[in-house]
Amino acid sequence: MSVVVIGPANLEFVLQVPTMPKFAEGESVRAVDLSTRVGGSGAIQALAAARLGARVFFVGCIGNDEDGIHLLHGLREGQVDASEVEILSSETTGVGLVCLGDDGGRSLVVYAGANQFITPSRVMRTMVRLTSSRDIVILGASTSVEVLTAALTTAKDNLARTILHLSYPVNIGHELNEFCDFLVLDEFTASAYTGVTTQITEPETPALDVLLRQVKSAVILTASGGVVWADDNSRGFCPPEGRMENVDPVRSTDVFIGSLAAFLDAGASLEEAVSHALLSKAQTVAEDADQTDVPELEDSVRRNVYADDDTTNLALAAA
Repeated sequence: MSVVVIGPANLEFVLQVPTMPKFAEGESVRAVDLSTRVGGSGAIQALAAARLGARVFFVGCIGNDEDGIHLLHGLREGQVDASEVEILSSETTGVGLVCLGDDGGRSLVVYAGANQFITPSRVMRTMVRLTSSRDIVILGASTSVEVLTAALTTAKDNLARTILHLSYPVNIGHELNEFCDFLVLDEFTASAYTGVTTQITEPETPALDVLLRQVKSAVILTASGGVVWADDNSRGFCPPEGRMENVDPVRSTDVFIGSLAAFLDAGASLEEAVSHALLSKAQTVAEDADQTDVPELEDSVRRNVYADDDTTNLALAAA
């Protein structure tokens, strides 16, 4: 089985600053460090899934430039199959400008560039080649509704399973909601999507009831850093793992989604996949911040999720 990620890839330029500038007042701040990294929700999700041993294909667009070369190198170095990345000679690679303040502040400005030129017809052709029964396809709101429609319908035809991450409310229609196997939302988006405005702190939240009328399974990332989830058979809550202060919520969410896909692809139940994906996210965040007080993701789970001789080894490895 495999994981197919359809989404944006950006080369991010990360500026470390002592304090966040007051942009509205035109304040200038001298950065103390500059680095580059692979960014964009699709690329981060792909790398997170590959890190856990999944066979990952990334589908997206970059420009024919130095930034695109850096992105391809980063994806391939992370064991992501980038053969389905389309290089557009007339467009520039997507770019993100990130400001990280020593005081915990952060900002992100994105230029989509080539990302916005992925087409529904190309997505359909690519998915027909790549996907089959029980594969996992990751999609997000950053792609157009037309691309989402093409991907969801093609996945259904090929019996693949889909994870749809909506970082803001998107009206994709009742029929397409039914094609989605796992809908992932943050708490704010879940409230806007369902009309349930009470704080989400437990699996009995009415928000999950509303979502399950439209999709097969729902996952809500709570403001506290935990996750509530539900499917037709069960529901539950997983508390946050590790530190939550000074965490990049966007990047850490993408790590969670990529990890979730890897564990589901390996045969985990939704409960197991959510639990292990939270731990994987916490470990990645800790490594990025040089923290050491986060429980280790056991090597048996991290490296041997995909044992050749036992496709159901995940629950055993995690026990």
